Amino acid sequence: MRYSLFVVISILTVSFCGVPDMLVDKLLLYCISHGMVVDDDIPMLRYCIEKNLYTIVTFIPLVAVGILIAGSLITVSFLVTFMYLRQMTNGYHAKTPGRCFAWSLLLETLILDCAQHDYPFWAILIMTAISALIIWNSAPYAHPNMNYSANEILACRVLSRKRVLIVISIMTAFYLIHQQRIIVGMCFGLNLAAGLLGFAIIMKQRS
Repeated sequence: MRYSLFVVISILTVSFCGVPDMLVDKLLLYCISHGMVVDDDIPMLRYCIEKNLYTIVTFIPLVAVGILIAGSLITVSFLVTFMYLRQMTNGYHAKTPGRCFAWSLLLETLILDCAQHDYPFWAILIMTAISALIIWNSAPYAHPNMNYSANEILACRVLSRKRVLIVISIMTAFYLIHQQRIIVGMCFGLNLAAGLLGFAIIMKQRS
């Protein structure tokens, strides 16, 4: 039953991955025709619209699959933490909606499967510290389509660091009330955000 639902959700989401493309084009044309964007900012606007629409399209299936794998506490804490950090840190992005969903689903499945194991406090502490340091020192990743100015990059860096501190503070609060499953979910959400950030930087250096 679990894997049947997994397959159905995957097929439906991939089928609807083309829907955002039509919406992106319509929204972009509307902004251009009404003089809401200059030519130099069109690639950045398209990227922002695509990023937000694909997030919406894939979020519900990812939540559903995650709950089937690891339950609601770990899944929600994992996804909320990841999306909260990812908004400022950026990181690696797949080139097409289908690849985006496929990689998101694969990574979520692997991570949430790992998150079901019992981890000692020192392991959670080490994973959190390493991921926090990666984001603190490397965020944000300036995607080529974003055309960030130096001031915008600095603002994102400051916000990324603030969000890392907020996440760690919330994890500490849950530790004090013995909510281990939420802490694990948040830790792995932090790990994924840092991992995709690091991967994007490595790929940029190699290109």
